[in-house]
Amino acid sequence: VPIYSPRAPTPIAPYTQGVRAGDYVFITGQISTDVKTGEPVVGSLRVQYETTFNNVLAVTEAAGGTAHDIVKLGIFVTDIQQIQVLNEVTKKIFREPYPARNVVPVNKIPRGGNIEIDAIVYLPQNK
Repeated sequence: VPIYSPRAPTPIAPYTQGVRAGDYVFITGQISTDVKTGEPVVGSLRVQYETTFNNVLAVTEAAGGTAHDIVKLGIFVTDIQQIQVLNEVTKKIFREPYPARNVVPVNKIPRGGNIEIDAIVYLPQNK
């Protein structure tokens, strides 16, 4: 079942923001796009990270979940040296136990951003 949130960026290619499959919701990689303008967020890495996490949370909430329901994060960054900033933003959004995650350095992110995050959300249907 497709998941859509008007509070997350409109897809720029043939994909959905998220898909429910049984008790799980798979959230497509989100980047630091300003939902109001549709343009990439410029500014500090912290602001880009916060914007990207907020886009992930918007789709999570559209599916009926919260940050606490996210069980796995796939994070792609252009500057692995900034992982401390990423960790600080993560601690602001999530509480222990934190979701499982991997952080992968990449050369480029679509639309010139510095971070992309996809997620897996556990939402039992009879919750």
